[in-house]
Amino acid sequence: MSAYLRSLKTFQVTSQTTIDDVMDTGQKIQFGGVVGYRFVAPDKLRAFVRSDRVWRDFYYDGKTLTQVAPRMNYYASMPASGTVGSVLRKMLDEYDIDMPLGDLFTWGTTEDSVNNLTSAILIGPAYIDGVEVEHFALRQDAVDWQVWIQKGEQPLPRKLVITTTDEVQQPQYIANLSWYTSIRPRPGEFTYTPAKGAMRITQAPKNAQQQPAAK
Repeated sequence: MSAYLRSLKTFQVTSQTTIDDVMDTGQKIQFGGVVGYRFVAPDKLRAFVRSDRVWRDFYYDGKTLTQVAPRMNYYASMPASGTVGSVLRKMLDEYDIDMPLGDLFTWGTTEDSVNNLTSAILIGPAYIDGVEVEHFALRQDAVDWQVWIQKGEQPLPRKLVITTTDEVQQPQYIANLSWYTSIRPRPGEFTYTPAKGAMRITQAPKNAQQQPAAK
């Protein structure tokens, strides 16, 4: 699966997602959403996140990464370079922005987490949306994974379930994925053009110190 993903020069993937949020009382609340990516190797990405709580758009054209909050009409741009996988890792490490399904861009590279796995089990054949798949269960510290991989010449991940095991409530993230493995990029689609009235803000690093208020 990892090798096949890295062989793709372009793809579009859309995922219907559900995520558990644990309240202070310990009760789990489930939220739904949609995540989509359009990708051209090695360094072009257009993404959107639409959920019950968050709306975000992302643009990366190999030189600039832009995050957009379309409902508030805010955006933040920063210089960036390198592969999509390395840029998503930088977003997490430096800005604490954890992109849903970001592993799709690092599996099969030196930045994947395969060495963190402690066990992997083949559960067996199954079907996802009428597609024949193989079901695997994997474990690593604090996280259990399940992945359903399409059989045949296109071993694509069709479903993911991620369970956080170091919390008593064991919240889950579930993603059902639909794929197009060949797309025709539209001119300029990976470069953000500010909407009318859009306000540019600064994306602060996660370790930025709070500045004292002006007197």
